[in-house]
Amino acid sequence: MLKKIVISFSVVLAVVLMLASCSGRSISPMDISGHSGLDTNEIALAIHKYINIERESAGLNALEWNDTIAGIAGSHSADMGRNGFLEHQSPTTGSFSDRYESAGFKCANRVGDVYYSGAENVFMGHTYGKTYYKNDKIVGREWLNNDEIAKRVVKSWMESPINRKNILTPYFLEQGVGVSITDKYEVLATENFC
Repeated sequence: MLKKIVISFSVVLAVVLMLASCSGRSISPMDISGHSGLDTNEIALAIHKYINIERESAGLNALEWNDTIAGIAGSHSADMGRNGFLEHQSPTTGSFSDRYESAGFKCANRVGDVYYSGAENVFMGHTYGKTYYKNDKIVGREWLNNDEIAKRVVKSWMESPINRKNILTPYFLEQGVGVSITDKYEVLATENFC
């Protein structure tokens, strides 16, 4: 019986590898060391691109990229990864408004008599999709590329009512996105708006 299970696992693993090679996906069932070649700047720019696709599909203006906002967002993503939290309020840097102020950035979009000072979306996921197990031990992972990670981030935000609302707010004109990847293969992304 055990021999049959081992043979079955080997056959399933071989089929998965064959399908993966045909699809161009990066699957390394015997390699759990992590995916090299990820670029946090490329991921951030891809997120920006996909956010603008969502906005344009809703009949809204595309958001301009703002390097200052991206720097603020990147620092927050790194802070979350370093200190192990997923929140808008950082124990070390405060709220996104506090971070804007610390960076000398002022956001004041006027709509009628009201000024809006920006918004923030945060995300945490992983650099891999599926995980493969054998005898309750991880034997491999399906590693994601930069573009796949960016799509997952935007999909997650669009499925969240509050994050979707931020993305589709018509009076925002700019955004910056910052991404951090931890040694535990976690992806942390922050999107700030003005």
